[in-house]
Parts: sequence; C-alpha cells; structure tokens
Amino acid sequence: EIQLFGKKNAGYTIKIGRNGIIQFPQIGPINAFEMGSSFENLKNLLKQKTQEAFGEGVQVSVTMGEVRLIKIFLAGEFLEPGVIFLPATSTIIDALMKSQGINDYGSLRNVTLKRKSKPDLRYDFYDLLLQGENPAVESLFEGDVVFLPKVEKRILVKGEVGRPAFYELDESNSLVDIINIAGGFTSQAFIKEIRLFRKDKFGNKLLKILPYELNKDFELINGDTIEVGSDTQLVKTA
Repeated sequence: EIQLFGKKNAGYTIKIGRNGIIQFPQIGPINAFEMGSSFENLKNLLKQKTQEAFGEGVQVSVTMGEVRLIKIFLAGEFLEPGVIFLPATSTIIDALMKSQGINDYGSLRNVTLKRKSKPDLRYDFYDLLLQGENPAVESLFEGDVVFLPKVEKRILVKGEVGRPAFYELDESNSLVDIINIAGGFTSQAFIKEIRLFRKDKFGNKLLKILPYELNKDFELINGDTIEVGSDTQLVKTA
C-alpha cells in the first residue's frame, strides 16, 4: 500500500509479482529486491524511486497490505517435520518458531537452507541465542527446505556456570570458549579444580582435574563432561 502526499497526492495498491517485479504507475517496473529482501529495504527503494520520478517534494508512506502465503518444507531433526505455510516475507527464524520444536539431537550450528538451483546456505544460530545476532535475515521463497541436521559433536557443562546444559562444539573448542558459551562462572565457582570426565577408546571413564588459569586453551572433544564445583561445598567438606 503506497500513499504519495505533498507535491503529489495519490494512493496505490500494488502487488509484487512472483518474479519480484512491481509495476508502479508512471514509474514503470521496479525490482522489489534491488536493495535487499527485507521490507525495510523495499520501503527505502520505493521512496527513492518516487522521489527520482516526482521530485523531492513528494513524501511517501509504504505499508504492508495482504501478504500471500508460501509453502516451506521442514526436514531433519524437527519434532514434526513436514510442510508449513508462512507469509512471503518470513525468514528461517519464523520457520523455526512456527515448527513444533526440535528434538534433543537437532543442530543449531548447521541449520541449512536448501533452495532449488542454489548452493546450500548454512547458519549458526548460537550467535542469535548467545549474543542476539541473527545470521539469517533474508526472506524465504516458495518451496524452500529448512534442514536441521543431527548434532555431530557436543559436550555437557555442569555445576557453577551461568547456563549448565549440553553445548554443540564448533571449530573453537577450548575450555575458555566453552565456559564463555555457558555464561561464565557463577560467583561461587571453584575454578582451581574443574573436573573433566572423558571416555577413552575402550569406554573407560577418565577423570582429569583442570585448574582453569593453567588450562584455558585445553581442547575439549565430543562426549566430554565439564563440571565446575562450588567453593561453598569445599568449605563444608573442610
């Protein structure tokens, strides 16, 4: 919905074609995705085109009218994989929110967008969960597949950290990296004796004590468990 006012007064209801083209009266065809795929990009594009055509004295208001639904496929480690319908301006985040959730083995570090005749795009959503930075802002297209693979490597962090939980490993898996991902230490953490539980190649459990300041660069591997004890427990034991 486009409203012009000021030097020129007019109102238009214009549909974006399936090819992404807008037929704007007195201006001509405009590629809706010329400046990007977000609605904000589209508003800026239309304001620019109308001012180029009618002059700086024309003010432009652009709002969203009726949005068509597109069919998206959810595949992989979703609780309910299958077809969902979303507004045409939706992103992968919208698809994840519309799903019924993911199972215990779904990877959030390798969420994959599969699009016909295009290379796969992979997104790491730990940046969103831990820092609020969304890596996938582009709009989905009809027939896109959002694939959630299985976690390949993960560890368990327990005890006195901000967010005890299972965490998926990436390229950087040092002790300091994992502690940071887990929200850092609590005020009661006893960091001089972090316990590492690891299975050897025969399946036997090994216990290693890691003084934190001396082992920040210690590399963790799939299946490890890190436990951070409490200094209050130490006092009670003593």
